[in-house]
Amino acid sequence: MAEKGCIFKTSFPGDGEELWVISRHEPDSGHFEAVRFIEGSKLITVEVSLSSADGRSTSLIWLQTVTGLDDSGNEYVEALSEQARQTHMDALGKFLAHYCETGKMLGARCPASAELPSSSRPSSAR
Repeated sequence: MAEKGCIFKTSFPGDGEELWVISRHEPDSGHFEAVRFIEGSKLITVEVSLSSADGRSTSLIWLQTVTGLDDSGNEYVEALSEQARQTHMDALGKFLAHYCETGKMLGARCPASAELPSSSRPSSAR
């Protein structure tokens, strides 16, 4: 269950452990924000907004701000490319669509991972 103040961990092979803190959760207005802390190397703020213009489809705005906290985190930020971010967001869209249609998560990693340092995961930065 997601709610403001919720804290949870994720871990993906090759990516290390991430600590998430939900800082905003407003399901009625379609807004969600979280802060991701990744093994002392980077901090990522995630802002998600959902809206429906026609009642049949949903638009998603997903913003992330990536901050390096040490040399490896700074290397990650410097290695981000527009192509890697776009590849990551395209994959995220497919993962979310699959989950909404089936209720099941896909286990694949984002294909943009190969374009970044081995200890990093791609993200969209603003």
